[in-house]
Amino acid sequence: MGDSALIITDGGLGGLLALATAGAARSLPAAQGRPTHGVTTHGVTTAWIALPADRATEHAARTKSAQLAAQLHHISHCIRWEHQAPALQSATTHENWRAAAMAVTAMLMAAGQEALRLGLSRIIWPIHLGREDDQSRLLDSSVSAIAAITDRAAAAARLLTLDGGDAGLVIELPYIDFVDAQLADLAADLDLPLHACFLGPEGSAERARWETLLTAYGANPVTPRPAPHVLPRSAATAAATR
Repeated sequence: MGDSALIITDGGLGGLLALATAGAARSLPAAQGRPTHGVTTHGVTTAWIALPADRATEHAARTKSAQLAAQLHHISHCIRWEHQAPALQSATTHENWRAAAMAVTAMLMAAGQEALRLGLSRIIWPIHLGREDDQSRLLDSSVSAIAAITDRAAAAARLLTLDGGDAGLVIELPYIDFVDAQLADLAADLDLPLHACFLGPEGSAERARWETLLTAYGANPVTPRPAPHVLPRSAATAAATR
């Protein structure tokens, strides 16, 4: 199961992209048509739901979106992390960024320990921190944030590898330098089920901005959202959610 991975998601567009491209067929229970309940989850692609600390009112909607995205891509094993994830998007001051960066380390270490427990050697974190000026150049603050997160992910992976035996652990950041438009373009190209991701609260400027971007690239983000199916908490999931 070397291609399997633990995918960190907050229910947003990046998480949907990562779940879609992770290769749902690599999830053995789903590929064989069996639910996670009563089946070993060792080595199986897992959605690890980490919710932003500054968006408490969105946690339920984000969780449902993440679970639906996992289900649609035949990933039967979902774990909701009990702690709130670092609020990177709002970390604008040096002090806030330092606190958020420390929270990143804690989150990646927790994700890595879970991945190793599940027999996985890869973590995929689909964070994107690209921000541009009016001439489509990456902002200096964005470059600094990308470098800091990349360094922390590499350091966490090295430390976790000490506990990982021969397989070790890799933390991948496939969209780290993407700007919003690039993420929207890729989502449109892959024809993703956008009803299975959280673009922002209904009626919010954030949601309107994402819908405008996605529409510009030929996607249809305004398809009515069906009620997401909440996956049952299997014995394995319940034990892993501490």
